[in-house]
Amino acid sequence: MFNLLVVFGVLIVSGIVFVLFTGFSGPKKGAGAAPEEGFPPAPPLGMDALVERAEALLARYAIRVEGRAEGAPGEVTLLGASDDPLLGGRYIVTCLTAPEGGVVPSTRLLEFRDEVKANGATKGVFMTDGAFGSDARFLLEDAPVTLLDRTDLARPAGAPGGPGTLDESRGAS
Repeated sequence: MFNLLVVFGVLIVSGIVFVLFTGFSGPKKGAGAAPEEGFPPAPPLGMDALVERAEALLARYAIRVEGRAEGAPGEVTLLGASDDPLLGGRYIVTCLTAPEGGVVPSTRLLEFRDEVKANGATKGVFMTDGAFGSDARFLLEDAPVTLLDRTDLARPAGAPGGPGTLDESRGAS
């Protein structure tokens, strides 16, 4: 009986010490997702510029745009297809405008990954004028998805295989 009282006493003291060190407060305000390293502050590009860059990227690889779907506010998805023997297949490109300094939520990227897999797409490209969280590329390493943020979109396109291209190895290509 005495041993039982000692165990309960130790548990109660441990709980009090835990509360004293951690406190009762919840998560700190504004402690959302942090952007990846080296993310420069800049004004958003806007939806028209994002869609224009997405169409140019698809055209560069001779992928025809077969459809356009407006999603949530500030989001447009382009559906593309190619009959090319090497690049053939279906492509999904989602453009998302983010508020200044905004970070794309990881849950949205997981939804996009599932959308790419469910549609049997050859490749998915997620473009944003914001940033991706520091865990984004880890979350998508098993999916045929390329992530292009404001930094990637600011660079010139260059040769195939370089930054901002469909065959780039960023994300989970």
